Amino acid sequence: MVNHAKSDELKKKIARKRKDNLMAQAIALYHEEKSKAPGEKRASLRKVWGDGKAKVLTQDDFFEGIKTMHEARDAAKEASLKRKDAKERCKEATEVWKVRNSDRLERNVSARAAWTREVRLWETERDNAKVDRRKPSWKKPRMPPVEKITPKPKVSDFGGRSEEEDEEQEDGDGEISDDGIDSS
Repeated sequence: MVNHAKSDELKKKIARKRKDNLMAQAIALYHEEKSKAPGEKRASLRKVWGDGKAKVLTQDDFFEGIKTMHEARDAAKEASLKRKDAKERCKEATEVWKVRNSDRLERNVSARAAWTREVRLWETERDNAKVDRRKPSWKKPRMPPVEKITPKPKVSDFGGRSEEEDEEQEDGDGEISDDGIDSS
């Protein structure tokens, strides 16, 4: 019924049911940790609270602490997997970048070699023009523009940095940008 107080018996029954559910969850978490393979890293089942005080296993705070501990561990594991995946993708991208960079260097070297040949031809033309006491028929060739290097891939380009690491780079009153200059 609405707006009626529950009987003491009903209150005890609800509290007992809640504690039974919490105890079942705690036992399930315990067995889950115990069933992990010997090589797998297990969570410490002894240290849930760092204050050293005794806790009653049926307290709601105790179970909430266990849940948050497991959620934090799972989030850390997921972040670790993301970083590992980002490192692998970065490694693959770096290999591609190295090949492209070596091709770029070869193109620059060949362009510079062609330019030096043209300059040698121009120098002979210039020297001949000096001997003949006339102006050279064409201008000295300009060096072709050098193909710029593309930035090397970084792990942070692939989502390898977490939000905590980004927050650690923040300064008290401004943020540090990629080039290390305070943006405030």
